[in-house]
Amino acid sequence: MGIWMSDENYYLTEKGNIIQAVHDHDAISPREFDNIGKLFLMDRSPLGNNETDFDGWTDLLDHYNISQSGYGTKSLNTDVEHLIEAAKECGDILLPVSTYEHGGITVYIGMPGDHFDGQWDCSFQGFIIADNAVIEREYGSDSNAAEKAAAEMEEEIKLLSEWVNGEVFGYIEYDGKSGEEVGSCFGFYGDDPNTNGISDDTGKIIEELGFYTCIDECMEDNADKLGIFVTPLPSLKERISFAEQGSVEQTQDYSTDRIAVAR
Repeated sequence: MGIWMSDENYYLTEKGNIIQAVHDHDAISPREFDNIGKLFLMDRSPLGNNETDFDGWTDLLDHYNISQSGYGTKSLNTDVEHLIEAAKECGDILLPVSTYEHGGITVYIGMPGDHFDGQWDCSFQGFIIADNAVIEREYGSDSNAAEKAAAEMEEEIKLLSEWVNGEVFGYIEYDGKSGEEVGSCFGFYGDDPNTNGISDDTGKIIEELGFYTCIDECMEDNADKLGIFVTPLPSLKERISFAEQGSVEQTQDYSTDRIAVAR
């Protein structure tokens, strides 16, 4: 069973340290990375703007020498398949991009009907396109260039999906014995700390410890796992009692002083 990151939760590493997950709200869109694919998007797409030089569908069809006569009169799937084949003949890779919107937005390679809930909450958004010049630049004469490029484009869409859903994290690492902060880093896309790159820094994450208000509270609750003894924090009731006692003492001191001055 996998371990999934949740904002402000604490996790135990194989080194015996503790990390706290933190949402990276300042993460940049992966579309700003050096991608091999460019997004050709429909108008008002929730994924952003068209990244290609094509000025709409007409321009895209003309580029691939597809007659506009009869285009759009058949099913969307048929038209998309026609475009994919036409792009392949030019040495380009053109993959359909769709979204599943239900609470969040899942972006994926494929048509709306390819998703398990495609009848209801899925929408076709456009394409991700890599032209032959980019593919040749990246993979040269590799006989598997097309397959490698398509796999890289799928990874680019996966990163976009994680970004639009807020699944970008950072971590704060604490020494498992002293509780002192020993490191931190941000900009990890995906919510699995053992595959998104966090474990490369911290060592494998072996257990989710849960949500705590502070590292001291986490260490106290997991002292046995950490092999340490922690002096228990006062309970809420005890803290209130201490505060009330302090308030009474201050009042009594103030009253005594006031009475002494009055005399």
